[in-house]
Formats: sequence, C-alpha cells, structure tokens
Amino acid sequence: MRNSTDRDLAPMELSLNRFRPFVDYEKLRAVLGPELVLTSMRQAALWLDAAVAATGESGLCYRTAIYHDTGDITWLFPHSNTAELISAWLDLAAELGDPYYEKLAVAYADRLLSDPIKGFYRGERKEAHGLAWYWPDDGTYTGGYSMRFPHALRRLNAATGNPRYLEACQEIGETLLGRTLPSGLSSMVGWCPQRGWIGGNVAGSRYVYVISTYANLFAITQEQKYADAYEKALDALLRMQRADGAFYQTYHLDSLEPADASVKLHFFAYILNSLAEAHSLLHDDRLVACALRITRYLADVFYYRLQIPYCENPGFETDLLEADSAISDCNHGLFWLHSVTGNEVCQDVALKLWMQTWLSQWKCASMPGWDGALPKGVKPGLETQQSAKTIAARHLQYEESRIARCEVWFVTQHIQASRRLLSLMRGNAFTRKEQRCHHRRTAAQPRKNPWF
Repeated sequence: MRNSTDRDLAPMELSLNRFRPFVDYEKLRAVLGPELVLTSMRQAALWLDAAVAATGESGLCYRTAIYHDTGDITWLFPHSNTAELISAWLDLAAELGDPYYEKLAVAYADRLLSDPIKGFYRGERKEAHGLAWYWPDDGTYTGGYSMRFPHALRRLNAATGNPRYLEACQEIGETLLGRTLPSGLSSMVGWCPQRGWIGGNVAGSRYVYVISTYANLFAITQEQKYADAYEKALDALLRMQRADGAFYQTYHLDSLEPADASVKLHFFAYILNSLAEAHSLLHDDRLVACALRITRYLADVFYYRLQIPYCENPGFETDLLEADSAISDCNHGLFWLHSVTGNEVCQDVALKLWMQTWLSQWKCASMPGWDGALPKGVKPGLETQQSAKTIAARHLQYEESRIARCEVWFVTQHIQASRRLLSLMRGNAFTRKEQRCHHRRTAAQPRKNPWF
C-alpha cells in the first residue's frame, strides 16, 4: 500500500491548531472518569437488552423505539441487520467482563446467516448473494448494510474461531466485486428478487465505506483482487472529498460528481469508521490524512454551533425531520484519530460530543426500553407528512402522543466510542507502532495523557 509521510500529514495537523483555545481538559477531568463511562455503557447495554427482548425471538434486535407520553413504547424494524451491533456487543463483553454479550453477538450473526430472506440473501439469484435485508421491511436488500459486516464478522471470528463468519465475508466480497464500477465504487444501492437492481447509480457518500470492506477482505484472503479494489475505492474517496474536507450527501457513483448540494454530516461517522477500520489493518497514512481533513471541517462546525447537525443545506434525499437535529456519532472516529495522531482538537471534539450524549441519556431503572436510551425529541411545528421521507419518520412525527425516539445506530456508536474513551483514560490507546509511524516524538517531547 502506498503511504504518505509525516511531512504530508503535518500541514493538516497544523491547520487544526487554530482551535487550540477551545481545548480545556480541566473541566472535563472534574466530572468525567472511567466509572462514569462504564456506567453509561451499562445503561446503553440495558437498552439493547430491551430492544432484543421486545422482539420475542433469538437473534433479533429492534432498530427504533418510539416513546409516548403514556409511558408506552412502539418498537419498529427488528430486521435492521446492523453490523455495528456485533461490534458493540463484543465491546460490552470485553469491558463489562460478561460473556452474555458475546452470546448476543453470536446469536445475531447466526440468525443473519441462517435466514436467506430477512438476513443475508441466498436465493436463486446469485448476483445478490450476501446482500443484507433492508430495515424498512419493504422487500429490498442493500449493499450499504452488507459492506459493513466483514469488519464485525472478522471480530466475531477472532472471538469464537468459527470459520463460518469469514466465509460469509467472502460471499459479500464477490458480490461487491461483481458490481464494481470504473470509478472504484460499487453500485449496490438496492436489489429485490422481483425487480433486480434498483435505485440507479446515485448513493450516499457513506458508500465509500467499501474501503474498509476491501481492507478486511484482503486481510482475510490475501488476494490481490481485494488490494486492487481497495486502491481504486480509496482513490474514489479522495476524489470525492471537497477541498474543505467535507463530503456531499449524495454522488453519482459512476462519475463521482455530487448529486445535490447538501452535506450530511451523519455520513461522516460512517466514513471515519471505515478509515479507522482500514487503517488498523493496512496502516495507510492516506486514510489519516483524509480523516484530518474531515476533522478540520467538523471542528469548524462544532466550535461555531457547539454541536454537529445531522445535515447542512438539506437536499432532496434528506428527511427534514432529521436535518437540523444534533448528532454525536462522529466521536468514535475522532477518538481513533486522536489515538494515531495525538491531535488534541480531535480529542476535545470527541469528548464534548460524548459528554453531550451522556448528559441526555435516560436513566429509568424501573422502565425497560427507556432505561439507557439516547433520545431524540420531536421537531415542533410540522403539520404535514410530506416532509417525512421515511415510514419511520412519519410514524414518529405525527402520532400525537409521541415525545421521542431512540435508534440502535446511535446506541452502538456510543458504546464503541465509550470503549475508545476508556482506552484513552487508561493510557494504553497508543501502540509503539502508531507512535513510530505518526509522531516519532523524542524523549524530550513525550505524548501527554491529559487524564493523569
């Protein structure tokens, strides 16, 4: 793999120095410690427990909980097939020392692999084998979910030794390669048995997550075709990134031209996660450089708003119920970036996003499904369902009793970010290899751990 040099990375890190006056660890250290982080993880785990129990079946977990002022919960979409659930459960098993959570990860993966309809497709049409059933339960499958599984299944294979998980990864890889465009990205927006491939070649920028998929598949197989596919996908990623570090919400996958002018910062979380996962395997500094450019944009936004919005300049693919809501899911990737660069702005934004999430987390010990939730409220003043793009949003916004919702994605990201934060607090976030590759500090310039 072609790497950049420390000299290439230095200007991007220096460009973040303008935000140093915002960084203040004294206040954070006064309230934030390991036990608080562990407590928040335990509460998030309780929400996942309730989302699993509510399905009444093994190996399923609801995607969405909608809360009503009566105290009731409406659970939606048990077949979301969220790969990050596996990683979150493995993180919980490791941090809480409870093998129960590894069992949940195994049950979830095994259900997915054994269900050829609402898990991974394994019907007569081999062109779509390995595609994951899409969460709206509308009969379609999507590559956007499938490409996130190899990282999680590799982790599960490492924990259990079961080769079945690696075999499933290779099945996903073959389907991805079969849909690769000359641009380097894969056209896997949607597929259904009745209509075949659907949705055209316009997709959200989170589809560049495929660089992690190919990095994982290369690690599994050592096959050159995946190394080549990784290089092409990474080239596409770098071509798509704007000069200011941002990505547009949607692109034409064949030409890599933006399809609309909106910037969906929620997608930055997927991109940062993919960079982190690929970097853990390939140590490619081009991934770090891309992440630093993203961080410069996020820092501009965060220190202006003191939050990160779901979407800026919402376009035709944005649900207006979501657009100006605050998100914190980039903090997982920002903690990773701090671990490999030592950049304090990455850490500061990630910590403050984590704190905002923790402050809003519900603690309702006597109410399963409420306890540990990371709630999002309801946007006031909307009177028409036309502004809701999805059936989930319409269900949430227009029932008079509704007050909030919780999504499994944000819970899994909080759990994974919490584990990275614990690693930071314990002072073992930096391996010798990462220090040597990225910062080559001298004995007179040690990396400081702000927690001690």
